[in-house]
Amino acid sequence: MPSKSLTQFESVLKRATDLRDLAEFLLSDEAKLKLDDDGKFHGFSDMGRASIVLAVSAMDQYFTRRFCELLVPFLKKNGPTDGLIEILGEAGFDTKEALVAIGMRRPYRRIRTLVENHLENYTTQRFEVIDNLFLSIGLKDLSNNAEKKTKRTTVISSITKLVQRRHAIAHAGDLNNHGKLCPIDFKQLKKRFKDLNDFVTAADQIIENRLKKK
Repeated sequence: MPSKSLTQFESVLKRATDLRDLAEFLLSDEAKLKLDDDGKFHGFSDMGRASIVLAVSAMDQYFTRRFCELLVPFLKKNGPTDGLIEILGEAGFDTKEALVAIGMRRPYRRIRTLVENHLENYTTQRFEVIDNLFLSIGLKDLSNNAEKKTKRTTVISSITKLVQRRHAIAHAGDLNNHGKLCPIDFKQLKKRFKDLNDFVTAADQIIENRLKKK
């Protein structure tokens, strides 16, 4: 059974996929639309760019949300690892917070809230960040193992390029060094979305299988 985090990921990725598909479909009528100053209409390709931002956000949210789902059960059963202590410290769970938590009715809820607030500004769009996060709760090399589970050797590199494109869109308007708009390859984008979906699904299966063993 898929986790709640995976279900939410699939929902957001479907929105991204629908937007990408709609943009590709509408491009056939592009010539009928009013052109911009450069002689082109960018509305539909920008829908493709928006779909990239949505897709990457789906992955980011999945890994942070999934980690938070696992945090309290792991702490109750195994106690904190060195890596988890470091994350808790970064989240503000210091000696003062620990003493406050002792007197609380639900101290673990306080811990989870602190970590959730911390991870709101903690991007899980880089694989080394994902791996370090889940290593703290006993899952080693999650990214590489998820890629192996997809039985394709280019999944991580494909998603990395998708993330890089998202950054180019968000921070530079998808313009290259010469100020020219980078084109959208919808066929390639379709492949990258599939890679993203298969990678996250594989990661979720690995996590679920590990939980069953413990």
